[in-house]
Amino acid sequence: QLPVSSRAAKRILVVGPAAKSSVFSSGGGSGTVVASHCVTILEGLRNHYELKNMNPNFIEYDDGVDISETLSRAKTADVVLVVLGTTSSEGFDRSTLSFGRMDNNLVF
Repeated sequence: QLPVSSRAAKRILVVGPAAKSSVFSSGGGSGTVVASHCVTILEGLRNHYELKNMNPNFIEYDDGVDISETLSRAKTADVVLVVLGTTSSEGFDRSTLSFGRMDNNLVF
């Protein structure tokens, strides 16, 4: 069960392109896994509330590209879930553990 009470949260804003992405279900190189079916985080949240016979439309999505718009929408939400992600692959060393620039902007 999600740690977000539907009684307390009348409007949930899910932010970040990773919330709608299924790319993070696989690795790169010899560790690649191809899922036969993948549910994104956004789909999973909506499905969860729909199964409880609740309107899943109180869950809104914002890609976070326009930070001003995202902040404006976040101020009117009861709960904001920021979903971040990055990928790595064999033969590619990351110099830091930070996310990409856009995802870092959503956090900082």
